[in-house]
Amino acid sequence: MQESSEKQGFKDLLRDVIIPKAEKIGGVLLLVCFIFKVLAFAGAENLLLISLSTLAVTYYLTPFLLKREDYTKLEIIVLKIGFISCAIVIMGVMFALLNLPGASEMLYIGFPITGLSTIILGYIYTSSETDILKPNFVRFVLALALGCAVFLI
Repeated sequence: MQESSEKQGFKDLLRDVIIPKAEKIGGVLLLVCFIFKVLAFAGAENLLLISLSTLAVTYYLTPFLLKREDYTKLEIIVLKIGFISCAIVIMGVMFALLNLPGASEMLYIGFPITGLSTIILGYIYTSSETDILKPNFVRFVLALALGCAVFLI
């Protein structure tokens, strides 16, 4: 009995503390990386690799840590598909910026799925009475904007 409560405690710790902090650290590192890239400092590629990988891992793990009682089944399905496709888009962005092979395939797969998930989640969010979906919708839009910026370049 005690073992399951420890697992639940770690899941709560991961959802409430570790993932949000990792996401913020990845975002700050990404901004610093873009500054390094513009100023042509050494190590910008390594920092880009670390920051986008951190964001992709946090986006991939987020849907598996959702509290099921807070969301409907449709919202959970859309969030899972959307967050996994956001992780694919972020990895595609990383591959594109580092000139690695496979970037276009990741963007071709992840970009339309993320766009469709964003549209569906936006519709659910606007018709919902609560603001529980707002942070997730913002994450989808940011990943979509990042992917669009790289996809169109």
